[in-house]
Amino acid sequence: MSFVLPALVVALIGVVIVQRLHFVNSLTESEAKMRTLVENAPEALVILDVEAGRFVEVNERAERLFLRTREELLTLGPDDVSPALLPNGEPSSELAMDYVQKAVEGATPSFEWWHQDAHGDLIPCGIRLVRLPARGRVLVRGSIVDISAQKSAEARQRVLEDQLRQSRKLEAVGQLTGGVAHDFNNILTVALGNLELMLDEDATDDAWRELALESISALQRAALLTSQLLAFSRRQPLAPELLDAGELIRGLTGMLRRTLGETIDLREEFDEDLWACSTDRGQLENAILNLALNARDAMPSGGPLQIEARNVHVTPERIEGWYDGASPGWDPPEVPSTRDFVCVVVTDRGQGMDPETRERAFEPFFTTKDVGKGSGLGLSMIYGFAKQSGGHVEIDSTVGAGTTVRIFLPKARPTPVKAAVDEDTEAPDAVARGSMGRVLVVEDDPGARAVAVAFLESLGYSVSAVENGLEALYHLGNEDPVDVLFTDVVLPGGVGGVELAGRAVEANPELRVVFCSGYGEDSVPDAESILELGPLVEKPYSRKDLASVL
Repeated sequence: MSFVLPALVVALIGVVIVQRLHFVNSLTESEAKMRTLVENAPEALVILDVEAGRFVEVNERAERLFLRTREELLTLGPDDVSPALLPNGEPSSELAMDYVQKAVEGATPSFEWWHQDAHGDLIPCGIRLVRLPARGRVLVRGSIVDISAQKSAEARQRVLEDQLRQSRKLEAVGQLTGGVAHDFNNILTVALGNLELMLDEDATDDAWRELALESISALQRAALLTSQLLAFSRRQPLAPELLDAGELIRGLTGMLRRTLGETIDLREEFDEDLWACSTDRGQLENAILNLALNARDAMPSGGPLQIEARNVHVTPERIEGWYDGASPGWDPPEVPSTRDFVCVVVTDRGQGMDPETRERAFEPFFTTKDVGKGSGLGLSMIYGFAKQSGGHVEIDSTVGAGTTVRIFLPKARPTPVKAAVDEDTEAPDAVARGSMGRVLVVEDDPGARAVAVAFLESLGYSVSAVENGLEALYHLGNEDPVDVLFTDVVLPGGVGGVELAGRAVEANPELRVVFCSGYGEDSVPDAESILELGPLVEKPYSRKDLASVL
């Protein structure tokens, strides 16, 4: 009996030892499995001992995310890899413990966070916490995903949405202003035309003539205003030519120095071998002058004003941000994924603009200047000119730091699209063109129609007039033949001026056609068809303008 008891004790101890060994082996196997899962996880993983406030396991992705070794991370906790304050101003330590406590209580909180790597750089992350089963310890696993690319994409999307919203707003305003300018040009045609006809009469009252001339001058200024509105709505007539923006700026230097005054330090800088661009010289000169004057006004005590001309490669993604704007420039073989532009840059160190002002800067009639010191059309004209030229305008401005305006103009193609006009070609004899003949006037505005008839009759023509295309077709088919068809481009009744002219010339190839429009040449409907059929006179026109194309 005395030998049986020790043998039983030994047997029991053996069983315990075996079970302990199985437990240790199982624990070791579990830990190995857990470590394998952690290491092979597709995201960064950390396991936090909540009571100790330290990480007890991390994987290689976590090392790469935080730019720290595994040994370093196992001496750290959440506070050590987070900024003291989050970008929204909240203290990170308190908020982190709130999330950890929710995980300890059984929840699985998912949230966005900002971690900090070994260099102090902030990393936007998406985090999901879950409590792990463990004896004697409270462990929480954190799954961490770097969402920097997502955040960048979201920020870019917000920028694009803002640009699209602004572009649509400006487009709507442009359509409105273009329509107003068109209608106003009809009114100006009537007023200026009648005043010109009145001045033809013998008048002994010099005071009356002076008043009439003053009225004409005022109406011509109103016509300039409508041209500015058409510029914003991209319906102004442009005369593009191949030019070197650097040479153009150099040519303006003397005038700019005299205009800006001695307190403005004018500086210029141009790229070597600057590309040629195809644009309207006068409009570009006006744009630079407007920006220079704005810069001077923003620096009442003086300061540096820099004007640059650069060759720039604009990525398709950036052009996408312009939305409704740029026609791509010529793609050179060495840079097939970019678009090439000449960029004219005007930079001042003046008062700058706040975000609200910058957003409205291109709106017509918006100005921060005192009443009477600015029409608010300068930047809107530049915007319209650049867009109509196939380019774009960007503004960077900070209150107290100054403003930079960039005008992008497409690089000219290796071969000009349009052949240059020979300036030495003599114009046809105006007297021969103005000899007696029959003219059919097609104009829906009664006042403008009456002015056209009066002008043509004063030039020696026999004139008939109708108000729409259908009446004109009937007249051409049933009345005496005419020598000239003078028609507005846009007509009511279903038959527009271009269609009317095409059908009329088809029936009578000898017929001469002259168009008129309240829009500019570059923006009237079917502009190419118009120029093939005949010249275009822009409203408001004078008798001299009309005589020059007959």
